[in-house]
Amino acid sequence: MQLAELFDETANSPPLTDKEFAEVLDQAWAEVRQINKEEHFKDLAEFEVLPVEYLIEPLVPIGCTSILDGNPGMGKSFLSLAMTAAVTAGGQFCEKQPDRNGRVLLLNDEDDPSRVLLPRLEAMGADINKVRVIDAPFTLNDDGVEILRRQIRSYDPTLVVIDPLTNFMGASVDMYRPNEANAFMRPLHRLAKEFDISLLIARHLRKQTSENAMHMGQGSMAFGGAVRSGMIVTAHPTQPQWRVLSHYKSSYAQEAVSQAFEIGTPPKGGGARIIWRGPVEMSANELVALSSVQESVLDRAARALEDYLSEGEAEARDVKEAMKKKGIQERTLDRAKKKLGVISGRGPGATWKLPD
Repeated sequence: MQLAELFDETANSPPLTDKEFAEVLDQAWAEVRQINKEEHFKDLAEFEVLPVEYLIEPLVPIGCTSILDGNPGMGKSFLSLAMTAAVTAGGQFCEKQPDRNGRVLLLNDEDDPSRVLLPRLEAMGADINKVRVIDAPFTLNDDGVEILRRQIRSYDPTLVVIDPLTNFMGASVDMYRPNEANAFMRPLHRLAKEFDISLLIARHLRKQTSENAMHMGQGSMAFGGAVRSGMIVTAHPTQPQWRVLSHYKSSYAQEAVSQAFEIGTPPKGGGARIIWRGPVEMSANELVALSSVQESVLDRAARALEDYLSEGEAEARDVKEAMKKKGIQERTLDRAKKKLGVISGRGPGATWKLPD
């Protein structure tokens, strides 16, 4: 007490009144008591043995985080929406039935809900009454994590998708520093564990090449270390229009067999969706080693533009805005447009569409 009074006299001018001093002291002791109550360690015998459960075995475990890596235009968002459709409507993903069905919370900051998310999910057969999307973006700092926690508690989703990772990281976070990457991921993993849900994060690839799939994602390797499951989308080794979903990390089971898929329109018509093309007898590392995932800037732009226009004719200004959000420069977009033979008009309200 005497030390506190001495500090008050030297630090405050004038010193606090007796009432103010008592209030500050009471608050300080309350915080000390709260810290003392927190248990940072527990005896292992106090824990209950729990089975490892999967939303989609073994790609997406429950109660932890998973990551999906790939270049823009390779189909990461399509895959997350295909997973959303399977979880909400009881369909299949990667030719597997989800072990749980329920609601999905989409933190998708690149695709317009009205022009992209809603029509794509409807085309994939999702139950859109079980999908909630972000409307006012926020970063996942302490306040943002609390916003997400409240939304998870009230909406009770089975799956949460964060797409892409970088859009939800604050400007002050250096994703290439392991301590900052771990600090970002830790609360997300706790949310998944606290609410017993699956949390899937989509991440772009870095520019440097590697023969190790785990090294391909943007940022520190700590992201790959933090998640319990890691996947990557690459080009198919022989089919130019196909892609491959491969599994490079699985903490609880053997990695899944790589699966080929195509983004296209089924014979019966309807919007673009994922069409599974069967297994690929190559591992994630083998696929990455082919360097096919390291497409040129023009190839990536062409894929992104083709994916966008696969939904149908769109206004030029909307196309340009969508490509800009994906980091595609206008000059590169013009080259991609010529490469694909996109049909376009001129003047206000001009539209772009893929050739017949």
